[in-house]
Amino acid sequence: MLSQLTADFDPEAVARGVEMYRAGGVTLAPRSRAEIARFFEGLEPVEPGLVQLTDWHPELAVGETVDEDAVISLYGAVARKP
Repeated sequence: MLSQLTADFDPEAVARGVEMYRAGGVTLAPRSRAEIARFFEGLEPVEPGLVQLTDWHPELAVGETVDEDAVISLYGAVARKP
């Protein structure tokens, strides 16, 4: 299981966030979808695969309203060893 910050959706906002964390001594490393996908090579992805977190089984959000237009600068995926 992995969730990872990305600048794919809102690069300017992510750059500001990275800089704010850097000023506090924390290093963040946003990665592109292709860079994240490499972590799953040789594994069997669980549906829906590597997607923006808002697309990871929104039907399971019990009692929550899912904003389908929300931009969350995170990818997530789950995979199994074959």
